[in-house]
Amino acid sequence: MPRFTIKTYTAPYAVWTAIPAHVECQTVAICNGDTVLGLRYRTDSSDATTEGAQPLAPGAWLNLAAAHPSPTRFFPGTNIIYVQPSAAGTVTVEVHLLY
Repeated sequence: MPRFTIKTYTAPYAVWTAIPAHVECQTVAICNGDTVLGLRYRTDSSDATTEGAQPLAPGAWLNLAAAHPSPTRFFPGTNIIYVQPSAAGTVTVEVHLLY
């Protein structure tokens, strides 16, 4: 099993794109790969109260780590977070998962 993997996703405007764990992992880093658009993010695509207060700036990273003593936090197939550009356009999202 890989200990570190990278995946790239394309997030179109007006659609919440699910970012799933494709391996069992404890730490996730998400990069807004765009140079202009911000990246909105939330933990529940249908609940605006789970959205981050500020969009992730172009080129910025969002790091998520297990806050529980369990050895794993995200299992394969689990949707970790949902993302969407902050304005019309498409954003490339780079996701790093570390076991």
